[in-house]
Amino acid sequence: RSQPPAGEQVIVLDTIGVTLWMVFGGAVWLRLRRASASDSLATSLFGVAFSAMGVLLMTGFTCAFVLAYRAPDAATARILYDLTFGLLAMSGMPAIIALSAYAAVALSTKRLPRHTAELAILTAAVHVLLLVSLVTPRGLLSLEGPLISVAPAFLFAWILTTGIILRHAELDI
Repeated sequence: RSQPPAGEQVIVLDTIGVTLWMVFGGAVWLRLRRASASDSLATSLFGVAFSAMGVLLMTGFTCAFVLAYRAPDAATARILYDLTFGLLAMSGMPAIIALSAYAAVALSTKRLPRHTAELAILTAAVHVLLLVSLVTPRGLLSLEGPLISVAPAFLFAWILTTGIILRHAELDI
């Protein structure tokens, strides 16, 4: 093979992006610890859950990469496809915990921008629907519906907004 297909290139870019999210998660975890002036259950939950989300996403991308890289037989392809979307959907559960923990610290300490906490709560609520997608065979809320794109879009929005605001905010933390 001279050049990987476009699908493989997208998976590599996704993997790089999620790897950068790990750096973002570490930075936010540090900010949460400073904002709360101590380690707490909420700050620990953020760090552990954000990391777990990243691991599930990386695992899902690995299945997608294998599916794109190799031309497996139909049965294997179906399993890899289902594992890809199942793992990506399951990443929503630790995302809910991480986002909720962020919101709890931001709202209770009042040392982080309130609108980042509100966006975290909204994003967490949208991610609850990912659990529904695991048991919905067809339609709007299924793994094959638009939800699989809408939920990550909210997460991207929260990461982008929070990253920019925390980077540029003059916070006394």
